[in-house]
Amino acid sequence: MTAFEPHPKHVSAIVENLSANHFSDRVTVVEAAAGAAEAKAYLRDAGSSSTVTSSPGGCAVSVVDVFQMLEGTIDILKIDIEGGEYGLLGDERFGSIQARTVVLEWHKTADCPDGREWCQNRLRRFGYRTRTGCEDLPLAGLIWGFRAD
Repeated sequence: MTAFEPHPKHVSAIVENLSANHFSDRVTVVEAAAGAAEAKAYLRDAGSSSTVTSSPGGCAVSVVDVFQMLEGTIDILKIDIEGGEYGLLGDERFGSIQARTVVLEWHKTADCPDGREWCQNRLRRFGYRTRTGCEDLPLAGLIWGFRAD
């Protein structure tokens, strides 16, 4: 399992919990944001709703090209990156990821006011059957994607 997390406090909590539960050897924690290209960005700290942005301010963080790091068959790909899902799903390389199931948290943004529909359409384009998750709010929600083949 690989987890990408740019928030330093969240990384510490993840590492501590993995150690306490004897799972450190089963999980690789990458202290960076997952994106479609390597970059430097800024973390706007809002606790569990923190965001990564290219606009200066907040804590400087690294963004890694997640497509270079995801190899082989993936049982579950969970994407919860506070608006960063559009960069991943907008990249044609997403279609080459061999994920059996995708669990995606979408967000309504100024650039994508109908986030749910856009994300569902992209997942379908890449061969997934989609289903709205149990959380479906006006500004964010969950989508499950299952490989159609």
